[in-house]
Amino acid sequence: MRLVCDPVYGEVDLTASAEELNRLASAVATTGVIAPPIIPPSW
Repeated sequence: MRLVCDPVYGEVDLTASAEELNRLASAVATTGVIAPPIIPPSW
């Protein structure tokens, strides 16, 4: 999973595999919270 920030427009692009997106959706549906990533994103 990769997050890329666009400082000009203030948008964040998320690139992830289908499996990663399914895990993210399940985690949010279960807890309502997204845990911080183990590895900080490269901005």
